[in-house]
Amino acid sequence: QTATDDAAFNLATASFFSHTEIEDALTYSATGLAGTGLSIDATTGVISGTPDDPNIGHYNVVVTATNTDPNNASDPLHSASSNSFTLNVVDQTE
Repeated sequence: QTATDDAAFNLATASFFSHTEIEDALTYSATGLAGTGLSIDATTGVISGTPDDPNIGHYNVVVTATNTDPNNASDPLHSASSNSFTLNVVDQTE
């Protein structure tokens, strides 16, 4: 994934996960976003923000989706599932 400094960035991470019980809510968290100028919405899983020049670089990001319904042990996301990717924040060409 690539984000450009001084430009709005949005990434919907919910599609990274397979969830069989759509009526059960998932909560999302991410590690590796520190220093990127981006954050994750815990309800939607959308990573968004506007990185700046000091944020240029490569970041290893891990997004975790947690099933908040403790009664559904048959769901593959019963507890938590994680996916990782590299986020590249690049300089905007002028």
